[in-house]
Amino acid sequence: MKTPKSKNCKVITTYFGKRFSFPYNVEDTISIIRDSIKNEINLNPGVDNLDIIIVNHNCGVKKGNDYLNTLNGLKTYCGVVKVIHRPWDDGEGVSLKSMNYAFNMFKNVYHYWFFQEDDYKVKQENYYSKGIKMLKGDIAFIGYDTKTWTKLKENKDKIKLKLKLIKYLSFIPKLFIYGKDHTNKVNSIINKTIKLLNQNKVPFSPNMTGLTNRKYLEEVIRLNGELPYPNIPHNRQNGFNIKNPLRIFEFGLNYLTWYTSAFVLGEIEFTRIYYDLGYRIECYPHTPGLIYPYKNDTIG
Repeated sequence: MKTPKSKNCKVITTYFGKRFSFPYNVEDTISIIRDSIKNEINLNPGVDNLDIIIVNHNCGVKKGNDYLNTLNGLKTYCGVVKVIHRPWDDGEGVSLKSMNYAFNMFKNVYHYWFFQEDDYKVKQENYYSKGIKMLKGDIAFIGYDTKTWTKLKENKDKIKLKLKLIKYLSFIPKLFIYGKDHTNKVNSIINKTIKLLNQNKVPFSPNMTGLTNRKYLEEVIRLNGELPYPNIPHNRQNGFNIKNPLRIFEFGLNYLTWYTSAFVLGEIEFTRIYYDLGYRIECYPHTPGLIYPYKNDTIG
């Protein structure tokens, strides 16, 4: 009996509101998506099929939405582009909830899943097929933005310090703004992450960039109820436009409290959670130019 062919996808999350770093606005965001899709058309991922699912966290910017709609159905190197507009939901979950949204919509269609935010792109050919081969044994997620972990032993003390600062300096604001349960959950994840660092293990995949299998994603959902995301609102599309100094301080404190929670409950927990299931994260072999960050404010 012939083995059914695996179906593969890549989820690229986007947002057309204002940001505090490049891409700053809808024009910048359109420019990086245009370049990213050009990359998906020309780059051989090493598999015979790969659909690109663009999930727009829809904050109502018509120009951006209209541009995405022109991409729907576009042919890439070995697949097509599918465009989804998910509800704004008070900004809840940011790109992480968009990833969860895409998986819930297409979990019965695709076997292998690659996650990527819109301000990054993978530039190395055959990256997808090589990643699939690495998913074996107790490895449940292959992280591609691996520069942070190339010198894990040397960097871990700095990362542990950052996590401890988040834990202790934001404890009171989190308690007042989000409550006890939220604060305890953030601190528990930080403690688990520090423990993994002490064991010289890769604790999470930065920026959620990486590859996994539907089997592992379904196990995460059985454990957690959903793919991890920060279930707190954030009105980021209004940008920073406050003139009253007291309000600036209030805004800064609220943003910092939100950002640290989003970092722990989102970027860390999205992949750290695999350790709770008895699996681990493996780094894709790091080479210069593997991942290109558009945050450099250029198209490359």
